[in-house]
Amino acid sequence: MYTVTHHNVLSDTTPDPTLKDFFKRKDRFADLINCLLFHGQTILYNENLSLYDSNSSTVFHHKAMNISVSKARDIIMRVNHTDAPILIGLENQQTIDYTMPFRILVYDTITYNQQFHMVNITSRKSFYPIPVVTCVLYYGDKKWRQPYSLTERIVIPYIYKYLINDWYGHIYDIKDIDVSQLNHPDNIMMIEAVQKFYQWDRNLESLRDMILTKEVVVVVATVIGNKKFGIKIQKEESEEINMCAVFDEYVKEREMKGKVSLLLTLLKSKFGVISDELIMKLENSTTDELNQVTLTILNARTEEDIMNIFN
Repeated sequence: MYTVTHHNVLSDTTPDPTLKDFFKRKDRFADLINCLLFHGQTILYNENLSLYDSNSSTVFHHKAMNISVSKARDIIMRVNHTDAPILIGLENQQTIDYTMPFRILVYDTITYNQQFHMVNITSRKSFYPIPVVTCVLYYGDKKWRQPYSLTERIVIPYIYKYLINDWYGHIYDIKDIDVSQLNHPDNIMMIEAVQKFYQWDRNLESLRDMILTKEVVVVVATVIGNKKFGIKIQKEESEEINMCAVFDEYVKEREMKGKVSLLLTLLKSKFGVISDELIMKLENSTTDELNQVTLTILNARTEEDIMNIFN
């Protein structure tokens, strides 16, 4: 018998664990799913939830071959309803992905196959798998305009249109979520803050009254791509952070990155090739150091003249 192993099927960039850990708390997870799937109606209760194994690894048997497939989910919960259980998965997605419905199909297929292999061969005639629903929370800055179903990405001859099985992706853009349908204060704070960021008109005064917990600020900083600030906030003693500080820090970091990028371009134009050490020094420099480099660059004759600023 041959064995073929495939790992990281349809792999993405490595997801940041911050958002995943945030929604692993049952009360937050239940509130978010109630909002996404049930328009705010309380269907899921956190006391009825239990974390399910998110390691989506399984083996598909085909004739003389075993095909091993592995793909880790972000979160999957078992919901214990009175009549029957159900599995609900949550994937956090930062970038637009044309293949998202297909990826959801792969996730769910693996989960069903896992259940099938957990049942003893003699019991498979009476096997009824636990149903699976997968939701995707997209939190990128661009509007999600990609397909929500598998058949939207397939060109189907008209006569076969109603014969092809579809797979719908429950994909939700964080910018479109109706916050009034949320009840958990952490979810409300986090999603409102992200929405304000994407709608931001650079008027910091409009954010003065928005106060977030330290934990929520770290999540927001990660979502908007300001992880350095998230790390800095974790060291703060205060448990409450003004949202204005998050945006102010974001502006400063973007300005710093812009200055570094411009200086690197000028230095490469002047010296041809610059060392990795100088690049690292610039990327980790203070505002004063960058200003000093700007003043020195015109008269600098060698890279060493620039390096002296950091010594």
